[in-house]
Amino acid sequence: MRKFNKKGFTLIELLAVIIILGVLLLIAIPAMNTLVENAKKDAFVSTAKNYISQARYEALQGEYELPGLGKYNVVPIQNIELEKGSKNSVYDKAWKDNLAYVVIVNEGSIDATTGEAKDKFVYYFAAVDVANNGIALTEENAMERDDVKKQGIKDGEIATYDEASGLSGGLEIGGQPYTYIG
Repeated sequence: MRKFNKKGFTLIELLAVIIILGVLLLIAIPAMNTLVENAKKDAFVSTAKNYISQARYEALQGEYELPGLGKYNVVPIQNIELEKGSKNSVYDKAWKDNLAYVVIVNEGSIDATTGEAKDKFVYYFAAVDVANNGIALTEENAMERDDVKKQGIKDGEIATYDEASGLSGGLEIGGQPYTYIG
């Protein structure tokens, strides 16, 4: 009777391990891609809020005009200097000209008893890069990961900004039209 030396793995055992590893990779790679994409969208929102914070600071310092009641002003993000970061989107693409901006809206009201204007400045952000990654006009406190679209911004979805006339098509929020101060 012959004795076989059992020091290694059989071909069947090796194939089984390779198949199991392949199945695990098929599950892990899409999950990892989702994690990476969600992290980029979170970074996009964070960067948008940084632009808004800097625009707010610069407006309060007098670098941009704050709008009166029922009016709005637009600050192109090309004009905003962030302390950190590049002038590209988190997808490392350049912003499209006139399609990346912070909008300062005065949603205040007139006090019924005193007749005084009570300013309430609300900040909105819209931006799209050259690969159509971006976010449509969204209020600062409502901005979430799901608002960011990867290569999903269609032409005309974001109003074009023009320094002379403001946003193409004007600005209406909650049925209330606002006038550009430009």
